[in-house]
Amino acid sequence: MVEYNYLREQDALYAEMHSVGTLRLHLGPYFRFQRTATEITAILRGYGLRPVLDPVHMPMEIQEELWQDYTVGSDGIVTFPPRVLILGQTAEYVTVPLNQSWRMRSFFQSASTGDELPLRTNITAPLLKPGSQGHQTYEIQNVGQVPITISIGDIECITDIRPFDPPLEVNSGGQFAIQELGRIRLGKV
Repeated sequence: MVEYNYLREQDALYAEMHSVGTLRLHLGPYFRFQRTATEITAILRGYGLRPVLDPVHMPMEIQEELWQDYTVGSDGIVTFPPRVLILGQTAEYVTVPLNQSWRMRSFFQSASTGDELPLRTNITAPLLKPGSQGHQTYEIQNVGQVPITISIGDIECITDIRPFDPPLEVNSGGQFAIQELGRIRLGKV
């Protein structure tokens, strides 16, 4: 059972109302899983830091240790543990035109059934800005209580296309430093 979230529902309705079209984007086979709270605490203590996660003031080399890289095997099956932050990226290389903005809906759905999956994108980071290009990075979380095991090809994110009137500032790469398939690096460019 997927949790009902009134704000998410209102956000989706607003995006759909102002949309001039949609795209179906798919997840690529590369992920970064945030380590468990126990692992993060041990890493931070190893640096003599308190186990309080403050990425703004944390050196990049420490931030990198808090993540574990994962590549989907040849069978195409991936398991999303519950309540773990996961970075993933689109299988498609996208270029957002300068006269559009794209907004990822906050949920993923099954490509084969159209059913909503209990996988969510971070509601604070769904916008793909005009001029953004590359394999776009998602922040993903399984909001269910049990792990989800699914074929990577069966996961899609609906992205609403909205017209955008200049003037604008061209996006310099988004929140993540690298937007290449198979490489996700934290921090700004």
